[in-house]
Amino acid sequence: MKICWDNLEGLRYSKKTGKWRGNTTYIYKESCKNCGEPYLSAEKSTGDFCSLKCSSTGINNGMYGKEVIVTNETKQKMSISHMGHFVTNETRLKISKSNKNKIFTQEHKDRISKSHKGKKLSKEHKDKISNTLKKYFRKYPEKHPNRRLAGNRKKWTYPEKLAAKWLDNENISYIYNKRILNFYPDFSINNLLIEIDGKRWHDPIKDNIRDSKLQAEGYQIIRIDAKVVIEGLEKYKPIILEA
Repeated sequence: MKICWDNLEGLRYSKKTGKWRGNTTYIYKESCKNCGEPYLSAEKSTGDFCSLKCSSTGINNGMYGKEVIVTNETKQKMSISHMGHFVTNETRLKISKSNKNKIFTQEHKDRISKSHKGKKLSKEHKDKISNTLKKYFRKYPEKHPNRRLAGNRKKWTYPEKLAAKWLDNENISYIYNKRILNFYPDFSINNLLIEIDGKRWHDPIKDNIRDSKLQAEGYQIIRIDAKVVIEGLEKYKPIILEA
């Protein structure tokens, strides 16, 4: 149905049928507050946006300070209103389920990133995040970033990067992930093999079987805990230099 801008009385747009019908009186508004485009609006409507998308964007832009400046007094009022408000585990699970497999647009990601820019976390907050992650990775060690990288020979774990940096500083030449039999030791220096181990995901039984096969081929193996690498490899220097 073609719309005549001068005679919109008695029309209502239906999304289901794609037609204009009903008894609502429409008026023509010159510009949307967000996009600036002209649009149809019900006469009784007090909104300033042409669509839900523009309304959402407009409100969010205001929260970021483009249109609305939130005073310290308002912030304090908001803070007081949230005091003592606890989210139950049931609510957290509902939020988690609703966000699962949700695909965010780049625009949405940029907005989230912008909202966190310049935000400083207190030491208490940082410790809380740290302890939460530690508990999670103790329960699910296979989810730890270093464990995931350990199975991907194209990417280096953080302890491996530190070990490589130390070797480079000492001018010790090495080969990273050189294939020997069906194994890929972290660092090969002649007949010396250096393995950087994370305790949470290494299996001692499998490591012993692997080591015995490599030793049978004439290789010497040093296994260094990832935490020790962070502290430094000075105590292993004599053994490495002998290789």
